[in-house]
Amino acid sequence: MLKAQKSKLWDTLIHHYIRNIFRKEFHTFLVAGRNHLSALSKQMPVIGIANHSNWWDGFLILFLTRLLPARRHYIMMEERHLEKYSLFRKLGAFGVNLDDPRQGAQALHYAASLLRDPSTLLWIFPQARLRPARELLHFHRGAQLLARRVGGCLALPLALRYEFTTEQHPIALARFGPPLQDPEDINEKSVVQLLAQIDNDILKCDFSEYLQFIPPRLSLNKRWEYFWHLLHGKAGDFQASNTYRA
Repeated sequence: MLKAQKSKLWDTLIHHYIRNIFRKEFHTFLVAGRNHLSALSKQMPVIGIANHSNWWDGFLILFLTRLLPARRHYIMMEERHLEKYSLFRKLGAFGVNLDDPRQGAQALHYAASLLRDPSTLLWIFPQARLRPARELLHFHRGAQLLARRVGGCLALPLALRYEFTTEQHPIALARFGPPLQDPEDINEKSVVQLLAQIDNDILKCDFSEYLQFIPPRLSLNKRWEYFWHLLHGKAGDFQASNTYRA
């Protein structure tokens, strides 16, 4: 199996490179539930569990690692993909072969060895593969089995969503949930609840709980409006965001 080969230098370089690409493709990245991060004991390793519906998911997690700089972050990735993009090993990715039970067991053993370090935060997509965003969520039991094997670790649920709203480009949203102590609770229910909260926030267009983790990019109409305000000496009245109207 392919093991992680973490590198702070490559992590920094790739983070800045991907962040620049993200800013061209998205309006902003909003993050809620940051208060739950302070509930993570420094003496306990953590398994992060998230839904997996988009090519960007792993990169959003790369951005979110900056909220927990003291943690050593790893992520489980399909080995067939990691063989093609081995540079991700520098970010903490390691491979798992989903089609070979023996090699799958090796990956779990390796993951358990990483979790012996209490500073480890190991990210897993328990759906195993990329699935449609609105599909009924189903988690495989790998994360739960891993938590049982390690013992004395926490699980951190995370929901990820992408949505077109009032802006030219889509927004990316993430919401953390409270840490889970019982391995029996490591299932899709916690992430389903977080996704429902995000969907409700989108429906109400209420993002007051969210941190703008990556500053917003002006939509094309707002660039024209900003130029008009500058031209007429009214830059102070400019509103950067489009809003829904009743």
